[in-house]
Amino acid sequence: QVVVWPGVTFAVYGRIVAVGTVSSHILIRGTAPSNYWNCVIIYYGGTVSQFTYCDVSDADTGLYLYASDVNATMLTDIRNCSFANCRTACIAGEAIGSYHGSMSGWWANNPVVSPTIRNCNFKNSGRGCHFHIWGHDGSTGGAGGWIYSYGYANPTVAANIFQGISGSDLELSVS
Repeated sequence: QVVVWPGVTFAVYGRIVAVGTVSSHILIRGTAPSNYWNCVIIYYGGTVSQFTYCDVSDADTGLYLYASDVNATMLTDIRNCSFANCRTACIAGEAIGSYHGSMSGWWANNPVVSPTIRNCNFKNSGRGCHFHIWGHDGSTGGAGGWIYSYGYANPTVAANIFQGISGSDLELSVS
């Protein structure tokens, strides 16, 4: 059991593997139902993160998946978990497209957030799963053109139960 103080964020730069069992779940919760901790934020690191038989509660956002400045797909496997009392969202993901230039030219980074969320329970929270993608464009200056970059979300959300969600069970948004 992991008891988290209010406002605390767990930042993972790379990979996290949290695997419980049917009879022994990993519990991640606040000190009290009204003392919200922030989130577990996972920054793209090139490997697959995994959450199995985890119970997450009393968070602002339970799990937050973040990919930016890469041309790669962020894979996360979330199975047989429960999320409850998450004020903003149980699971959120964000992919931010970006572009860069140098003396050798311009290039776009188009990251993809692609979690598999299966056999999970979402209860009494703001949103169930929320994924937001960002795109950018800009002039290449002296190169005489424009460059575009996009973030993408490709979640697999299957065989889950959503109860008492005040916002959307599944929401995709774009900026």
